[in-house]
Amino acid sequence: MAGEILGPRVGIDPEAAVNDPDLRIAEASSDAFRRPEEIRAREGAHRDNLAVLRVMLYERAGCHLCEETHGALLRLARGRSLAIERVDIATDAATERRYLVRIPVLAIGKRELDAAGLTDGQIAAWLDT
Repeated sequence: MAGEILGPRVGIDPEAAVNDPDLRIAEASSDAFRRPEEIRAREGAHRDNLAVLRVMLYERAGCHLCEETHGALLRLARGRSLAIERVDIATDAATERRYLVRIPVLAIGKRELDAAGLTDGQIAAWLDT
């Protein structure tokens, strides 16, 4: 085939779906400058270096205020590293006695916030302190 110009052959593999069990994601052990991870950990606050803030939401099934607070946390989690752990107070008698008249309650470590009726902004301000 004289005079025929052939272009490069490009093979395109289909991308794996997010829930593909064969997809293996490994965390990088160094950054773009090939510095080890322990050096990155000493750097100042950067979005990639910020730890996930773990928030406990003490709630009970059928509590509409608890659902509103959970929705607020989900909205706030869009703009920050936030892990929400939902705790049903009915599963433990001591926990139920402690929080029954206070739910929904947010907790980070020993800090607690009675969150019934609070706005997203008020919850965000508490998360930021």
